[in-house]
Amino acid sequence: VHHQHGKKDSYILDKSRGIPDVHQPYLQLQPQRTWTAGPRLDYDDSTTRDPAIPDNPEGLKNPSLLVGPWEEKPTIRVTDAVFRGVNGSVVGAQAGTTANLPCVILNRADHETVSWIRLRDYHLITVGRQTYSKDDRFSVTYNRHLNEWTLHLRYAQARDAGQYLCQLSTHPPMVFISTLTITEASSEIAGGPEMYVQEGSAVVLDCTLHQHTQTPVYVFWYHNRTMINFDTNRQVSVRKTSD
Repeated sequence: VHHQHGKKDSYILDKSRGIPDVHQPYLQLQPQRTWTAGPRLDYDDSTTRDPAIPDNPEGLKNPSLLVGPWEEKPTIRVTDAVFRGVNGSVVGAQAGTTANLPCVILNRADHETVSWIRLRDYHLITVGRQTYSKDDRFSVTYNRHLNEWTLHLRYAQARDAGQYLCQLSTHPPMVFISTLTITEASSEIAGGPEMYVQEGSAVVLDCTLHQHTQTPVYVFWYHNRTMINFDTNRQVSVRKTSD
């Protein structure tokens, strides 16, 4: 996969297969008019020779071994498959949680394989239901009722943010881009960092969570690095005041 400089959000997956059109509801690689390959060796005489090339160029002793350069139009495979959803959709996840990137493909033929690729370094993550990445945080699930291939990333970190490709093995390939964003939650105690109270009086501390994408299951309070949520000796109680 190559990035085509000078064109924002435009990508080439294979020079012989063209470039994706990012303005379509899903990305369908548009074939180039022609492509040039060669010179190349043809050991089985199966390659089509261009009529413009002499049968015996430069008096070669075995001209059948040399073919090219030549030009031909890439073969287009007819497919009924379509991606469902808005291409380039943003999927948000909180740091430390599992990020789920869905890819819904309708009318996919059995011979058409779905792959997930990280665009930043063109890292192949999954092919079909098999995970090829050495990063064991990645996995993929397929829901045949929803025609959905979902890429899962456990313990997502800020470095995991970026674009991911759901690619269908048509010719040329069809790709659907999902952009993963990672937010890091933070907490703040109202009135902090210092508060002055009278000895022996009751103290109420309000903790506000910021930039959290999901409600935490637990919120822990610490005093000098010791958790006090369940410290009955100090008569400590914790309650949720708002969403």
